[in-house]
Amino acid sequence: MNRVIWCTPGRPEEANWIADLNQRGFTVVRRCVEAVDVLAAASVEAQAAVVIDLDTPRLSADTIAAIPGVGERIVIAIASDDDAADRARHWGVDSIVRWGESGALDRVVTELQRERRSSMESTAGGSPIEASNRSARGLTAVYGPAGAPGRSTIALGLAEAWARSGDRVCLIDADTIGPSLALLVGMTEDVSGLLVAARYADQGALDARSLGSACRRLDDRLWLMSGIGSPERWHQLRPTSIERVVRTCVQLFDRVVVDMNPLLNIGHVEEVVPGGMPLRDSATRSVLQMSDTVFVVTQPDAVSVTRLTVDLPLILALASNPDVSVVVNRCSRRDSRSAARVSEVLIESGISVPVHSIPEDKSVLLCRRTGSLLSEVATTRKLRRSLAQLRHSAAA
Repeated sequence: MNRVIWCTPGRPEEANWIADLNQRGFTVVRRCVEAVDVLAAASVEAQAAVVIDLDTPRLSADTIAAIPGVGERIVIAIASDDDAADRARHWGVDSIVRWGESGALDRVVTELQRERRSSMESTAGGSPIEASNRSARGLTAVYGPAGAPGRSTIALGLAEAWARSGDRVCLIDADTIGPSLALLVGMTEDVSGLLVAARYADQGALDARSLGSACRRLDDRLWLMSGIGSPERWHQLRPTSIERVVRTCVQLFDRVVVDMNPLLNIGHVEEVVPGGMPLRDSATRSVLQMSDTVFVVTQPDAVSVTRLTVDLPLILALASNPDVSVVVNRCSRRDSRSAARVSEVLIESGISVPVHSIPEDKSVLLCRRTGSLLSEVATTRKLRRSLAQLRHSAAA
């Protein structure tokens, strides 16, 4: 029996199409009116194909990605126009039928039959298709446990160091709890560059031009994509959105540096809660899985190091690439063993990663008061030298 989950709400021809489909040997097991209904039906009907109108309420790239077994399940999108069809292709849907065209239902049946034969052939034998490598070259994630270890300052300093070395750099504030990069560089506007880019990405329209409207140019080689300043809007940044934004930035820039918030759901493996609402730390999880270099920022005090030992095992588990280092920030110049002691604590906890030290520099306070880049304040010279050394340790 060929089972189908059908979702074309509001289409006047819907009843006729379903009746015709039943006469051709298919059974519509669920008739849905919005995207959430499709997810619920698909979780019960594991083998059923999905036919969904792209004008369905609450339909997004994340809905498509959240359909159980979407990689193997038959999914057919019904498009009203070319823009909708392009959007479906960008979401990864290959089977697209234009509504209103002559023989549209015949096309649906053909796609169902073709996909069914393909599925039968794929289960007959042969090697499985390996998952693609999500690691993005040139993507550096800056993480820090709860508190204020200085991850935003480190992220900004690294981005500046790469820009001064000749790279074109995009600095992204993906902290959905306490974004601060815009404030650090004196930006006061309320528009979130990250949300602007995410909307373009969801529409399949994120390119060099639209990305330019989401970023602020800080100097000749450094751009900033500001974070989400309004707490009530963080849920608009879905995992698939941040992934598309970051991948596009990696394609267009030499280096991408992402500042992230701490993980809030330690041990939680799901990126989206039931109903499609992303977790508060979904952006952090997504970026960690994509990055080729991760710097975990801490301070040399006991509380910060304890939080580090709690978070670091999960960071190592989430990061697809093993290039993870610890950065001990604000090390006193009178204490030369700060980083060594942190390394000893980690080794005692069974964790062996490179540990770098960044000296304390009160000139950073002047940068914050004036909204200046580190490179614009001469007295940060030693700090900038340490950050330049840190960038050399990142994967090429």
